[in-house]
Amino acid sequence: MEIKPEIAQKIQEVLNSLAKNSSTQGAAIVKERLGLEIIVQSCNVYPFSHKEIKAQIGTNSSVMTAGVFTPVVGDLPGAGFLMLTKDKATKLILSYIGARADHPIYLPAFTPQLILKILTEALTLSFAKSISKVFQKKPNPLIGAPETFFDTWGNTLDLMFSRLNDVETDIYFIFILGFAFSIDKVAHQGFYFYLINKKTLYEFLFAQSQQLS
Repeated sequence: MEIKPEIAQKIQEVLNSLAKNSSTQGAAIVKERLGLEIIVQSCNVYPFSHKEIKAQIGTNSSVMTAGVFTPVVGDLPGAGFLMLTKDKATKLILSYIGARADHPIYLPAFTPQLILKILTEALTLSFAKSISKVFQKKPNPLIGAPETFFDTWGNTLDLMFSRLNDVETDIYFIFILGFAFSIDKVAHQGFYFYLINKKTLYEFLFAQSQQLS
């Protein structure tokens, strides 16, 4: 559905503000749950189609990656994606479980997956709650079960997008969070993405306005 340009601009401004607040709060939740301090490097929100998103964040398509998809259900459904290159995910996990020459890490094992899932859930919870508090009278986001993927960057993106059941023409507001974490005084970069369907958000806001009129 179409809305007036001035209203669309106001929604974009609200989302821009949410990007900063959600990323800061998300970093605090990560520290509380994992004891991991992440530094927010940037967080911006854009209205992109599935195809445009892949063009923007799919540049490292052949790099081996650890990804986590976390769905959000409720009146304002969305999804959170965590993307770490395999070497950085390995370093993060080893900092928690330790490393031995006779016991190499196996990323698909339960504990490595759990650490990545907790990190993703913490960030997703922050974004979902912030968006719900702003746009809903009674915030009701529910975080679904996270799903992990270990594949190339490009294949991981494709797998996570397949869970959205979208089409390439769908437009999403995508929050792109770049963050850094330190292991043994060496900085490592990771990426997190939160998506909410533009049409879904507009239709929800329109329905709410009709209830008030």
